Amino acid sequence: MEFKKATKQKQKLRLLLSAPSGSGKTYTSLRIATGIAKVINSRIAVIDTEKGSASLYADKFDFDVLELNDPTVDNYIQAIKKAEAAEYKVLVIDSSTHGWQELLDYVEKLTNTKYKGNSFRAWGEGTPLYNKWVKSMLDFNGHIIVTSRAKTEYVQEFVNGKNTVKKVGMGSENRKGLEYEFTIAADGDTDGNWVFSKSRVSELAQKIIHHPGEELGEQLYNWLTVVGVDAIVTDPEKKKVLEDLIMDTDTDVVKFKNFYNIDSFDELTDEKATTLIDVLTKKKEKQLEKEVDKK
Repeated sequence: MEFKKATKQKQKLRLLLSAPSGSGKTYTSLRIATGIAKVINSRIAVIDTEKGSASLYADKFDFDVLELNDPTVDNYIQAIKKAEAAEYKVLVIDSSTHGWQELLDYVEKLTNTKYKGNSFRAWGEGTPLYNKWVKSMLDFNGHIIVTSRAKTEYVQEFVNGKNTVKKVGMGSENRKGLEYEFTIAADGDTDGNWVFSKSRVSELAQKIIHHPGEELGEQLYNWLTVVGVDAIVTDPEKKKVLEDLIMDTDTDVVKFKNFYNIDSFDELTDEKATTLIDVLTKKKEKQLEKEVDKK
């Protein structure tokens, strides 16, 4: 056990979007997901508990959907595992609120039956299940965007000489503190404004963005994965040599990237790219030697 110099490490996106109904949570999540997917050349998976609402945008975005009609915590977890097994690198969960509501119903049932009115003891079973659910989202081997409905209130505003009624969010319809589990959390309103109320990305902290989209997805990816000025392969020829060696040696690209924990070769430092070229060159030499021996 020892201390060492802190260095920035690349991370996967964990984004929580909370807003009242009609604020564009689904649309916004798909736009941000699309921005990331284009950079890393991945398909997008969507777990939809909103009765097919995501598929209404199938003509605008390219994604695969799993409609979760029975949104129990266990079913959420199984759906996340399916997305990971299918090697999706971008996942949208729309929304998490149904899982929380199912959990509340489950705990209430335990309270009224097994524990005869003792909700404290009922939560003794409910909290570990909740923690398991949140962990399954945070452990997803890719970038994840989770939406949540917000508790709604109506307020009167005086705009352009007229009284208007506006719907505003009053906190996520989830267990208090869920936002702290995510790298970034944003709260939206019905005017398309998103306040990044919690962010470990300093460039976003307390920033307000109107209709965030694909560009933000690309920026989020870069902020979370670029670890320094030398973080990317600066020599395009080096990247081409690496890609050619992968093809020449019949290396499984997906397994190769997973082994070295990268989504794209653009994430490699020049030093690491050189190391990988050496590894694959030796592999190619051994393959050639085997072919010669066979002859």
